Amino acid sequence: MNLVVLTGNVTKDPEMRFTPTGTPVMTFSLATNRSVKKGDNWESVASFHNCTYWGKVVEKLSTIIKKGMRLTVKGRLDYQEWEKDGVKRYRTHIVIDDVVLPPKTNSTPSGMEEVAAAQPDNDEVDLEEIPF
Repeated sequence: MNLVVLTGNVTKDPEMRFTPTGTPVMTFSLATNRSVKKGDNWESVASFHNCTYWGKVVEKLSTIIKKGMRLTVKGRLDYQEWEKDGVKRYRTHIVIDDVVLPPKTNSTPSGMEEVAAAQPDNDEVDLEEIPF
């Protein structure tokens, strides 16, 4: 299975273009962080991922997604290889199938009230009833 899920920050505003046949395509870079232990300390290390998203939805998304925005993307790894001036070149990028935009900060995301209300308090859970 070729599945990639990343959550990170957009490093620059997306670039939107159209193929010669009129298919919209958007490209952007996403920075993710991970913690690495160096000696007694933990340090944050950034990785940068090239992302490509195809289809009509990108016409709208290209006006919404901005540099610095935190996104979650789901897609697949894709590898490209070509030769330029006798030198082989390689590119790895994420072909996106779905983007999860951050919730609006001035309101609770739709449906979150119901999810919060459906969660029991810790006092209501009888640990003897859990089957594992």
